[in-house]
Amino acid sequence: MIRELQLQREGYAEMLQADLKRLFLLLQRHLIESKTTKSEILDIVERAAQHFNEHYNEPISIEEYAARNLMSPAWFIRNFKTVMKVSPMQHIIRQRVFNAKILLTSTDHNISEVAFAVGYDNPLYFSRLFRKYTGQSPSEYRKNPKREKKTPV
Repeated sequence: MIRELQLQREGYAEMLQADLKRLFLLLQRHLIESKTTKSEILDIVERAAQHFNEHYNEPISIEEYAARNLMSPAWFIRNFKTVMKVSPMQHIIRQRVFNAKILLTSTDHNISEVAFAVGYDNPLYFSRLFRKYTGQSPSEYRKNPKREKKTPV
């Protein structure tokens, strides 16, 4: 097409129109045939959520997960958020905070041990996230878990 445009031989405009029409038809055909159905998207998101729930305490890269499952990260994040109403990372954080609450109320582990158990190497970062999602520090929550000050983000 570029060559036709550069040379501008007799009938080049009609040739370009025909080539463009063919290109658009091929693109349309490809999009129709490769569309992922809503049930397929739901299945993909459910599998991802289950994976994240089972591996919440391990380092998780959304980009690596998407690539390993042959998806673009942007497509995966957009569809995960559409189905789950939160981003994949927010889902993982919520799972970590949920399990941290259980550990804080059912064990005597210190805050650093709880942070590590739910997937955080940095107890200070864990405490900040915990406060953001619960309205209380982990220590405050341990003392009085029934008085959570804020609904989860």
